[in-house]
This record gives sequence, C-alpha cells and structure tokens, in this order.
Amino acid sequence: MAVSRCRSASNPGRRSGVCRSARLPLRLLFTCTCVFASLFFAANPVEATGWFFRFLPIQREEHLRLEGLKASGTPPQAGRHTREEESARARGEEKERDREASASEGGEKRRDGGDGGLRVIQEKETGRGSDERSEEGRSSSNLLPGFLRRFLPSPSFQSGQVNLSTDQERRLETDTDTNEAGDRERREQWGGEGSRSREADRGELEVQEGWFLQPLDHGNPLVFNRLGHDAWRQKFYRAKRKRRSSKEEESTEVAGHAKTERQNDSLTDDAIRPIFVYIGGEGPLSSLEVRQGLLAEMGDIFGASLYALEHRYYGDSHPRPDSSVVNLQWLTSHQALGDLAAFVAHVKQQEAEEHPQDLAPEDVPVVVFGCSYPGSLAAYARAKYPASILGAVSSSSPVEASALFQAFDRVVQRVLPAACTAKVKAATAVVERRLFSGEEEAVKVAAKFGCGADVPMKTHDQRVALLYVIADAIAESVQYNRQPTRPWIEEVCACFSETASEREETHDNKGDKREKRDNEEDLVNALAKAVQLMLAKLKMTCKDSNLLQLTDTRLGPQASASARLWTWQSCAEYGYWQVAYKDSVRSHLIDLDWHMRMCNALFPLPSGSKFSTDVVAETNVWSGDKLVAGVGAATNIHFTNGENDPWAPLSVTEVSPVVVDRQGLSSFTIQDGSHCNDFYAYGGTEPVAVTEAKARIQNAIRAWLEDFRERREQQKRKVDPPLTKTFSATSVGGDSEL
Repeated sequence: MAVSRCRSASNPGRRSGVCRSARLPLRLLFTCTCVFASLFFAANPVEATGWFFRFLPIQREEHLRLEGLKASGTPPQAGRHTREEESARARGEEKERDREASASEGGEKRRDGGDGGLRVIQEKETGRGSDERSEEGRSSSNLLPGFLRRFLPSPSFQSGQVNLSTDQERRLETDTDTNEAGDRERREQWGGEGSRSREADRGELEVQEGWFLQPLDHGNPLVFNRLGHDAWRQKFYRAKRKRRSSKEEESTEVAGHAKTERQNDSLTDDAIRPIFVYIGGEGPLSSLEVRQGLLAEMGDIFGASLYALEHRYYGDSHPRPDSSVVNLQWLTSHQALGDLAAFVAHVKQQEAEEHPQDLAPEDVPVVVFGCSYPGSLAAYARAKYPASILGAVSSSSPVEASALFQAFDRVVQRVLPAACTAKVKAATAVVERRLFSGEEEAVKVAAKFGCGADVPMKTHDQRVALLYVIADAIAESVQYNRQPTRPWIEEVCACFSETASEREETHDNKGDKREKRDNEEDLVNALAKAVQLMLAKLKMTCKDSNLLQLTDTRLGPQASASARLWTWQSCAEYGYWQVAYKDSVRSHLIDLDWHMRMCNALFPLPSGSKFSTDVVAETNVWSGDKLVAGVGAATNIHFTNGENDPWAPLSVTEVSPVVVDRQGLSSFTIQDGSHCNDFYAYGGTEPVAVTEAKARIQNAIRAWLEDFRERREQQKRKVDPPLTKTFSATSVGGDSEL
C-alpha cells in the first residue's frame, strides 16, 4: 500500500523525510491556489447573478429568478417559481432595468426574504457626492468576498450568546400597522414615512435580525449565567451606519452649515459609537423600530448603533411553549429587566471588540428608549442598572401602578367634544339596559358590535365584558388620536352626527314612544359603528378585545396572544384597571370587583389563591413609582407625555428644578399630544410641539454623552470626577438639529 511505503523502516509510526518532501510541493501548490483564488475574487466579487453561477446547474434557477426580479422591479417573495416564469422575467430589456435602478437611487431598499433565506435588510441613501447602490443580501458580519460565501455554512454572527444569521428565511413585516394588531399600548407606533436626517449624506444603513440566548429565570442563583436546558432565544434587531473615514468626514459639508456634533465625531473611524436600545413591549417586534421614528432619528444625529429587543413571551420570543398559568410565572417586569441587562452587557462587549481602538465595555455608553410600558421599563432599567445604562428616554410611561385607575376616563371625557360625550353616554346606557333584558336581546345587541356566536352572552360577566369592549374602543380613539394623519376623535364622533336627523313631531303617546324607540336605535347603531370603526383600525375583533375570551394559550404574533399576556401582567403586577366613576363614559358595572373576577377566571392559580390589589402596592415598592424622579432617586431620565394622553396621570409630568440640575432628570408635555407622539415617524407632517419634544430629547442625550465622555477622560487621566454636573435638558438649545 502507498501508506506503508511512506513509513520509516526503523520507526513504522513515523513518516520518512523523503515522503514528506514529495508531498510538500502538492500542499504548497494547493495553498497557493486557494490564496490566489481568494485574492482574485476579493478584487472581483461575483454575486449570485454573476457569470460564474450561470454555468452551475444548482444555481441556474436562482440566477434566472433574481434576473427576472431585477427586470420586473419586483422584490423577492417567498415561494417557488417555475422555470418558464423566471425565463420570461429574465428577458426584460436592459433599458427597463436601468430605469428601475435609477429610480431606486436615494431611496429605501428592503428585501423581505426570498428563496435564499435572506434575513438582512439594507438601506443606502444617496447624498452629496455618492451614487452607490444598495447591495442585496450582504451582512455586515459577513466579510467573505465573492462567490466563496455561497459554499460555506450559513454565516453567523456569533459571540457569546448571540446568533445573528442569514441561514433561515424569516418574513420581515412591511405593514406599518403591525404594531396596532399586537400591542395594545402603542398601536401604529411607526406609521408614516420613514424619517430622514437633515444631512445630505447619512451613509449606508444595514438592519439585521438576530437571536440572543437568555436564561429562563434571572433571579435563580442556580441557573444565573449558566445556560442549560431552560435557555431560550430572544429576538432582536441591529442597525448600523457605515463608518466614514476621517478624510471623508473633513470633506463633507451640509448646505453650507457648520459641521454638527454627529459630523465631527460620530461616524468616523476613530469615534466611539453610543448604543441606543429600543425596549420591546406588549406586542411583536418589527424591524421598523430601528428604521423609523425617534430611535432612528436620534441614531442619525449621534451616529449610534441601534438595537431593538423583543419582550419575552411576545412575538417570536418564547421562553416557554405556551401561556398556560404555570408557564406565565416567568412573565414579569423583573425578568424583562434581567433580559435587558444581559443583552446590554453583551452588546457593549461586542461594540468594544469591533472598535478599531482598544476599548473596554465601560467605554461604550448606552441609552435605552421606550414608550408606554416599555417607557416604564426604560426608567426602571436606568434606576436599577446605572453602571451599564447611561440614560433613559421614557415616553408616555405609566411608572406608577394603579388599582383604581379612574383618571384614565377623566382624560377621555375632557378631550372628547361635549356633544359627542353626551351621545356616547346615552348610547352606552341603552346598550346596558338591553343587554340585561334577556339572553335573546343580549345576543342581538352583541351582534351589532361584531360579536358572533363564539362570544356568548349568557352570564352577567360576559355581558359586562362587552360593555368593556365598547368603552375601550371609544377611549382608544382619544389615546391614539394623532393630528393631522390620525384624526380618530373626529371620525368616531362623526358616527353620532347621523342620530340628529329631524323627525316629524307627534303629540300622541304612541308617537312619543315610537320616536323614543327610534332615537335609541339610532344611538345604538351609531355606537356600534364607532366601535367597529376603531376595532378595524386596530386590526382587532370583538372576540380579541373581550377579556373573557382570552383563553387561547398559543403564543405568537396574533393579537389575542398579546392581549392575554398583557392581561396577565396587569393582573400580576400593575393593575391599571380602568373603572367607572360617577358620570363616567364607561358603564358603572365595570368596577374593581369585575376586574378581579376577570383575573381569577382567566388565570386560576394552582395554589388556589386569588388575585388581589396587593400586587399593585408591591410593584410600586420595588419600582419606586413616580418617586423614581424624586430627589436622590434615579438620574439621567427624560420623560415625555402628551397633554391628551389618558396614561399621563400615572407618569412623571413635572420634575423639580433641583432634580433637573443635580440628577439630569427632565420632563416635557406635548401640547395636544396623545400616547407616544414623540416616537412616531411623521414623514413631513410633524407638529411643532412634537418637534420641540424631540429637540429636548436630543439635548438631554447630548448632555448625558458629554458628561460621560468628560468623566471617562478624567478617569483615563486619573483625575477624580466632579461630584455634580449641571444639565440643561429642559430648554431647547440653539444648535438643535431638529
């Protein structure tokens, strides 16, 4: 055998020098060939549509498909196409392809996943001196040149507990109303056009979807920092702008203006990027969180690396297989904060390692963002983890838990026009009376509101649940009203204008009764029209909104799954129970006792114990409620609220001047604003008050970053940092970029 002839006679286990010499040229030749090929294709990158793949049978169909898509201007879609279809598309004229390519320059490019399992989204916005084109399917973590990427295992961005890959196809949401369906507290958060920086050249933005391994229980010392069989994958998105070199930075001017902070040091090779993290809430996470709205705008200004982290149990992040009561014990804000802390620690380490300088994780500042419940988490996170989180932007955040949340309806009644409020009250009273006139009548009334046979009306609590659906829909027209693009209050109240039709006056008793009955029918029909209008806008159904129907324990992006999970969090931690008061727009049957019965019916505790209002007091003890903004409490938090937001009474709307100066805390109220107004992407229709709110947020972040950099420089020089630092985030600076 050839092997035996290569053995030494004196030592059969050792190969002879002659044999090694004979094989050395072959190894050297193979190595040189590989190096030459790598260098060649690095200089001449060949994509899947290049000449090389036209002659590979396994790639020919993919090549034809992509060529056809280029010709037709159609984005890749999941699913298979026939060879005939692809050939027809591939025969598109070159002029048409050039016209499509030219039209796409300077715009936003998005790929929602094709047969190749594309999971990377790239934007390239063309500005002054740049006509670069968007690349398809190239990950920032994937540096292999040319076709070599195609023959290696799916590239993964792995470091520690992170897996950011392109090996599986996952559809990325394109509808800006996705958040409406899954998130009761911040629906339609990212509506409108994508935000655009005031600068001409923003560089290349790449958005990636990834997964981060988390322990099930952060509070268990036996499993903390040890990923065992209870580890689960948490979804996140990452977005980065391509760094510019110092020379490119020096040659960049913007419309004749002086260079801004971001132009000077945020995207150059030697700059330290801050990290901005959007905290996911009670609904599925979308890539829009890092592409549009406040986070993206602040990221452009400060050159930050952007991340968005999905909340455990919601969307695709499932620590347990379902939402049964025994599995919901790990759905708490404590565990969510633990997830955030672990994620922040890792991305700080990752950013430090990727930086060209020799950085430590503590050299990288992190600011967290959130609105509504995530806004509360942002404030809690800064208070609990000040060493790793520099600051928090907390918008419309109900940081105070509440059992009797009557202030919610007081804001609703104040904001609704008086005539509209009167008709809502009158219609609600008629519906309430008919619901309790017998089961047959109750079923007829429920049908007007879109409740079918799958929503029974047999018991008292089932009928009150319908009254809650009605009150909730009317209240959300106020909560999510947004001028000028979402005039929901006007649309809801317009449903009642038809009830004012003139009728012939009659003077006999029969005529009076008939007129009264007709008026009542008009009121009920108008209320039903208004409720169904709002449910359609929120992409909900009567069953989805009915608390007693939230019995399906399947997890996923569906609205009913998110509603059940959020109801659990309300019952177990926060309360937020919206109850009626005298002369309220809500039925007086919706009281605290009814809410308690709902919690115990939906989530029967294995121990046999019952839910109570005690959970609210316990939450306020550990969270600090509004005292989180008190003297000596947390630092570096900016609170924003809308004047017309029903959740504002539970948030921090005022901060004393002493706290502003000593602790870097600030607050701002948007005139005529509603829920999460400052987090929207407005696409050129942004109200002046919202622009001012964003400018104040920018000033607050700038103050935190400047103080952070100053303290880091002092530490490097081994100089003790000052005991106090004066911030001025409460006034809009003259250098605001908004």
